[in-house]
Amino acid sequence: DVNSVNVQGRYPLSIAAAMGDEDLVRLLLFWGADVHARDDMGRTALHRAAGCGMTGVVKILLEKGADREVKDFTEKTAL
Repeated sequence: DVNSVNVQGRYPLSIAAAMGDEDLVRLLLFWGADVHARDDMGRTALHRAAGCGMTGVVKILLEKGADREVKDFTEKTAL
């Protein structure tokens, strides 16, 4: 399940986004990963990618409809 959560409350798309793995991000999205899913901190994959400086992944996620205005539990947006 591409939307399963690990013991730390993170899901594959979020992990791939933080690592900057553009190919894996594209593959997960192709297989139905939820671009709007939130982790245990209320962060989306866009939050993770932007926070790690992964601009290529940020671009991919925005092209796939990631919401740049969504706030995490600390009221911060990804961008």
